[in-house]
Amino acid sequence: SNGSTKIKLTETSKGTYTYSDTAFLTAGKTYTLSFSYLSKDISARTVMPASIKNYATQHVSVTYSGSDAPSTIDTLDRFTWSNPDSLNHVLVFYNVDDTYFPIGNRRGGPEERVYEVDTKRKSDYYITTADFSFYGNYQVTLLSVNQEYIDLLNSNTSGSNSQNLLNIPTNVVNGLGIFTAMKADTLFFSLSR
Repeated sequence: SNGSTKIKLTETSKGTYTYSDTAFLTAGKTYTLSFSYLSKDISARTVMPASIKNYATQHVSVTYSGSDAPSTIDTLDRFTWSNPDSLNHVLVFYNVDDTYFPIGNRRGGPEERVYEVDTKRKSDYYITTADFSFYGNYQVTLLSVNQEYIDLLNSNTSGSNSQNLLNIPTNVVNGLGIFTAMKADTLFFSLSR
């Protein structure tokens, strides 16, 4: 619901529910998700963030010929956007190459081809060689997000087990997880040697 209109999501694949009319989503509106599960009412709410404005990069391509040592930190590029109200933003770096080449003796698996950075409510982010394990082509998506997403991103849930249960952030009543909204804009960046 957007407060005045209720819509029904369609299960497009097992566990995935969608609605195709994006005109239903308006910046600044509060959206509520609600359903019943095992005789319990589950609900959550979030606000649709504003669209991203003036997202830009200083360079679209950088050649790095410096040290391959993992401790070397050289600034490569600066990403900027308008953020006069100091809202939450996250940058997502995704290496789009089928084959990837490690920077020097830095080793990592495919999982390190994607990573997120909380920009700490700033309007710019400087990327350095320490941000990358691989040379290649990157899709760099800027997300305008809500606090519930930042709370989840910054929570340390990787060490949770039956002996050490961590409080995972949630905004779901009678459930776990987050219901959130975000806006996105994407640029491309290439790091070569």
